[in-house]
Amino acid sequence: MANNKFWYARNWSDYQDKTRHLTLAQHGAYVLLLDYYYSRDGEVQAIATDLLRVCSSRTTEEDDAITFILDNFFSVKDGKYVNDRADKEMKIARKVSAVRKVAGSKGGSKKVANMVAKRYTDTDTDTDTVTDTIKHKNSRNNKKPVPPGFGITPELINWGKSKSVSETKLNEHMENFINQSLARDYRYVDWNAAFRNAVKANWAKLPEKREPKKFIFE
Repeated sequence: MANNKFWYARNWSDYQDKTRHLTLAQHGAYVLLLDYYYSRDGEVQAIATDLLRVCSSRTTEEDDAITFILDNFFSVKDGKYVNDRADKEMKIARKVSAVRKVAGSKGGSKKVANMVAKRYTDTDTDTDTVTDTIKHKNSRNNKKPVPPGFGITPELINWGKSKSVSETKLNEHMENFINQSLARDYRYVDWNAAFRNAVKANWAKLPEKREPKKFIFE
C-alpha cells in the first residue's frame, strides 16, 4: 500500500556516521531507495532489477551502487527488502499520527496534541532501544566481518588493471581497507565488492596518477 505521507524523519548525524565510507553514487542510491521504501510503507519486493528501474539507473556504476546499498543496508525477509531503521521510524510516525488524531477528536488544541505526540514519540524511542538492538543484530546476520585470508585475488588484479590500478597500489588499498574494517567493525555481504568500492572512493587517500601535460608548439 502506498504511503500518503510527504516527509519522513531523517537523523543526519546517524546517517553520516554509518555512511561516511560511501561514494557519491552510493549516497544517491541510498536516498532514492529510502524514498521509495517509505513511499511503499516498506512493502518492497526483493527484486533488484525492479529497483534499478525505479532509481532510473543508467550506467554500470549506478547499477553497482544500488546493488551495494541493497546488500549492505537492507536485508531480505519473506521475499521483501527490509530496512530496520526505516520500519522503526514508520512505526513511530503511525503512533504519533494516531495520538494527534485522538487528541484532536477530543477537542484538544493542536499545541497540546503535538506535546502529547512528542512525549509518546520519546517514550516509544526509549522503550524500543532493546528491541531495536536485537533487530539490528538480526539484520547483520548475512553480513560478515573480514573473512580469514581475505586479500588480493587474480580477479581483483584483473579488475585493477581495467581501472589502471597497479597490483602494488591494490595491495596498499587492501592494507588500508582491512585496517579500517577491523577498527570500525565493518561487515559486508560481498567483501570483494566492498573493497572495489573502497578503491574507487580512495579510502587509502593514495595520490592519483596524473597524465603529464602535453605542450604543442606550432
